[in-house]
Amino acid sequence: MRAERMRAERMRRQNMKEKNMRRQRSYMQVAALVSAIMLSIAPAHAHDDAMNLDELMSAFGWDFSKAEIRTEKVTDNLYVLFGIGGNIGVSVGSQGVLVVDDQFPEMIPKVGDAIRAI
Repeated sequence: MRAERMRAERMRRQNMKEKNMRRQRSYMQVAALVSAIMLSIAPAHAHDDAMNLDELMSAFGWDFSKAEIRTEKVTDNLYVLFGIGGNIGVSVGSQGVLVVDDQFPEMIPKVGDAIRAI
């Protein structure tokens, strides 16, 4: 009886482990798809009349020093960070953290703080 319970528990743990691995692979596939889409819609070359960062910030009234990052939990391991100029996808798993970022380098410290708070 005890041996059966132990075997059933081992099987349950193995099934949970496999389920978690499949879920993690799904998250990674979604992140890869999002990255591919972002890259496919990005311009292949810069336009001569494109605004520089200072012009862009002025046009939208952005101020990096006053910017705040808001975190929203999508699933147990998937989050979206909202801030100036775009959103950031964050997948947190046992193997590490995957970040899909389309924001500005100047926001890296605040983005890092938001990710550490997850």
